Amino acid sequence: MKETIRQAILSMVENKIPITVQWATVDAVDPDNALLTATGLEDGLPFDDVLIGIGSDGVLAIPKVGSKVLIALLENSNTNAAVVMTESLESYRIKLDNGKYLVLAKEGEILINGDGFGGMVKVGELVQRLNRVEKALNQLTSEFNAHTHPSPPAPSNPVVTSAPSVPSSVKVSLTKRNQLENKTVNHG
Repeated sequence: MKETIRQAILSMVENKIPITVQWATVDAVDPDNALLTATGLEDGLPFDDVLIGIGSDGVLAIPKVGSKVLIALLENSNTNAAVVMTESLESYRIKLDNGKYLVLAKEGEILINGDGFGGMVKVGELVQRLNRVEKALNQLTSEFNAHTHPSPPAPSNPVVTSAPSVPSSVKVSLTKRNQLENKTVNHG
């Protein structure tokens, strides 16, 4: 009975509790936990653990440190706050619940699950470089197979050595773009 009365009162006043908003300056951002800390512009009071998203999965708009954000104080509580608007963004972060993520930075940088593997390969340029190496290797193999050594001069007729008795069978085919290219991820 007591709980029913509490629920009835709560449902009557729930929509009457105003949401207060305040402008603040971003001091630090923790995108892994979807939180930031900020300082209120009007009163200089700190805001800790302000939500920039619901959980750390999904799409997060990461505010730039030093920029202004509009913070909603849910139930008028500084300890229950969320960002509703940002002046300037550092990046967008799209994170799936399996831990995979994509970051789109303002400078045009794109990170797919971090930067541990370095930049993506420019496939056209890689194919050109590989083809030059493959042609050089094929040329060296042909020259090796056709190469002979004259013997040093001797009193009798000089003897000419023949081509290798077992010629190299190495023949490298030229790399094709579709052998290297991942068509699922494109850039440039």
